[in-house]
Amino acid sequence: MIGLDVGSTTAKMVKIVDGDIKYQITGTHNWKDLVKGMDKKDIISTGYFRHSVPHKASVTEITAAQFGVKHYFPDAEVIVDIGGQDTKVIDVKRNNFIINDKCSAGTGAFLEFVANYFKIELNEMGSLHGRAKRIPEFIRTLRGAREFPNERGYVLFQEFVPNDGYDLKIVVIGDKLSYIVRSIRKGDFRASGGGDLFFDKNYVTKNIIDTAFATSDALNFKCMGYDYVVNNKTGEAKIVEISYGFSHTALLQAGGYFDRNGNWHDDPLNAPKELLKNLLDTSKNA
Repeated sequence: MIGLDVGSTTAKMVKIVDGDIKYQITGTHNWKDLVKGMDKKDIISTGYFRHSVPHKASVTEITAAQFGVKHYFPDAEVIVDIGGQDTKVIDVKRNNFIINDKCSAGTGAFLEFVANYFKIELNEMGSLHGRAKRIPEFIRTLRGAREFPNERGYVLFQEFVPNDGYDLKIVVIGDKLSYIVRSIRKGDFRASGGGDLFFDKNYVTKNIIDTAFATSDALNFKCMGYDYVVNNKTGEAKIVEISYGFSHTALLQAGGYFDRNGNWHDDPLNAPKELLKNLLDTSKNA
């Protein structure tokens, strides 16, 4: 019997031979190399692709992590699982967990990019973290925010913008702008969160490009997503919502980005990498 963990970036196989733990690691796409000659009745699978590989039974990564840690580290209280596409924090004692899958910051893919950028080995990241002199300011800000009372006693109404049944998620990072067009699903009234996406750069007007860049410059945003609705009577595009949280994987499907002059470039905008690159370049020039 073996355990097979096929995640978003790597595949791992583990088995016990004469009381000793033996394991192998390879890339996700090479997972078949780990189970050559084996019958599925001898495989317990976990990981992102656990249902896509042969198996007798499958368990989630969270369940697998809890069983393993409880066996080898019975006094452990918390597990931090940094995967290729998400990060999980598991409360072992209370049998609870939280997961971050909104962007790749803090995941294995993000850490690999940082290591490659600085030309260091991934295992050196831990020692560099130990030499950190201060806590990032955003952590202090989040903690401070919890001290403010919940706001009550008012309500805000947004003026209706007559439209053609879609909105645009416009993402500005530095000097690059990309987009996602979102249709309203049948029987719904929202485009945001509806999941009906399509990509046609002709929907991104010069007015949208200019106002999105101008807004980011005025507010000094390094990375921001704007929800635009286009008035179908006047053609004017208006920002109805802003958020730094958006699907960077969906953004890649646009296939490119606009520069500040409105020129299109056939080079997908990878938001986490572009943001990190800009931040590192800024720190180098400081």
